[in-house]
Order: sequence, then C-alpha cells, then structure tokens
Amino acid sequence: PEGALLLLQLIQLGDTGDALVGRLVAAFEELERRNAGVVVSLEREQWYADEDRDSRHPEQFRPFLAAPGLLVTPAWQPRDPAPGQQVISIDPGLAFGSGYHASTRLALGLLRERTAAVVPRRMLDVGTGTGILALAEAIWGAAEVLAIDVKSEAVAAARANAARNGLAA
Repeated sequence: PEGALLLLQLIQLGDTGDALVGRLVAAFEELERRNAGVVVSLEREQWYADEDRDSRHPEQFRPFLAAPGLLVTPAWQPRDPAPGQQVISIDPGLAFGSGYHASTRLALGLLRERTAAVVPRRMLDVGTGTGILALAEAIWGAAEVLAIDVKSEAVAAARANAARNGLAA
C-alpha cells in the first residue's frame, strides 16, 4: 500500500530519535489527508528492554493468555490450545514483545476488542519487535499485515516468529 511504502522510505533515511518520530507523525498525517475516513492515533512511549526481561529467560517464559482467547507459548515449550483458543508461538530472541509486558498485553487486548466485529483488511505494525501484534492480527483475520522495525534483531525475530506460526506470507 502507498502509505506503507511512504513509511518504509522514511525509515530508510537514517533518522533516529525525535527526527524519526517527526517524520513518522508527518507521514501518518499525510495518510489521513489522502484517505478519507482514516484516523491515526499516535502516542509516544519510552520503554527499556529490561521491562520485558522475563521473555529472555527460558525458565521464566511460560505459556499464558495474552488476550482473550490468545495463548502465547515459548517456541521451546509448545502447547495445545484449549477449545476456542488460538496460539502464537514466540521466541523473542533479542527483540521486545513476548506478550508479558503490560504495554504488549494492553495493545493485544485493544486490538482484539477493536477488530472483533469487523477485521480490517490491512494492518500496519510499526516497531514490531517480535511481531506478536502483527501475528495476532493475521491470526484474527487481517488479509494483509505489514510489520516494520528499525532494529535488525527485531526484524530477524519477527521473521522467524512469522515462519514458526505459518504466517510468513
């Protein structure tokens, strides 16, 4: 999609920090201007990798419900879902987003709530980390999901997790 290509072009310019945030905000404003009915809500949050530290230790990362009906399991400890559950198998590697951190769980819950009645055809996950939000939306029915990140560790983890869950396409 045109908007996703615009975002990818901006990210490849090499800006970081406030300059990158400024360009992304401008790009989202342009998407809203060009597409009637599209509304983008942006919130800025700072986080530190150690907030998601439980995902880094295999003995501490156990299967859990990350959102209603969504079981997240570590790749090394697969689980069969209960009736009505869907499963995402994650190996976070060095990326953020095992589902343990409150921000990830809140985002998953909000995505499920907002897309339960009508699943958007296309979704964009900016700053994807492990890809958990993108994977959830693909499982929940989005036809196209684009996940992007500026960190090579996150891109590698997200690609591996997408393949692991049969969602690489």
